[in-house]
Amino acid sequence: MNQVSKVSVPNKEPRLDLDLALEKGWAVWVLNNTKPKGRVTVTFSDNTGYRQPFVVEKTWIPFNVSEIIPTDVIKQSMDFRRHLRKGVLKLITPEKAEEILKDNMAEDERERLFTSIYSANSTANSERVQNLVEVQRTAYGEQEQMQTRVVAEINDEQMKSGNLTPSVLDICNRFNGQSLQAREALNELKCIDEEITEQDCQYIITNCDGQVRNWAKTKLQHLLADQES
Repeated sequence: MNQVSKVSVPNKEPRLDLDLALEKGWAVWVLNNTKPKGRVTVTFSDNTGYRQPFVVEKTWIPFNVSEIIPTDVIKQSMDFRRHLRKGVLKLITPEKAEEILKDNMAEDERERLFTSIYSANSTANSERVQNLVEVQRTAYGEQEQMQTRVVAEINDEQMKSGNLTPSVLDICNRFNGQSLQAREALNELKCIDEEITEQDCQYIITNCDGQVRNWAKTKLQHLLADQES
């Protein structure tokens, strides 16, 4: 078995303060920080009666909240602050957001999100869009149910023997079954990046090929380096 080389991992960044970011006039960028990864809905409101839901999709790329929600409403929003305090959303600097979006996979992920129902945040007041959202939400729910069934049908012994993350097995099965292209599989893996274990990486390396296998090798290097730090 080849020995995995160690890589250096930078220290974790300190939590960014919302009031400081607003004081500096920064755009308000957030990451979905749920574990396991899921959608997050924040309801923004103020004392004038303004009320606007904002959905942060299940993804690894950042969202610019201030592109949709006025900054004075962001500042007043207790719901948004609660999500930040609980760590469900992670506030990042515009520089960090730009760095993430420079990833060569980010454009593919943005296209996926922009064609989903949740890209309608900025135009959700339109009745036509609201109807479309309901139709797409139903379709998306059926897709989620189908994926859940696929995970449930994965060989139980395979999961028990390796203590593997079900989502990883699902992605690998769909990739190997050619229902997922490599870049799609990589984006799904990046969405659950913080859930992936050493065992998951070893499974991907053994059972997948090409870019997906290479991604798992790099991920495994980082996991091992974290143990040493």
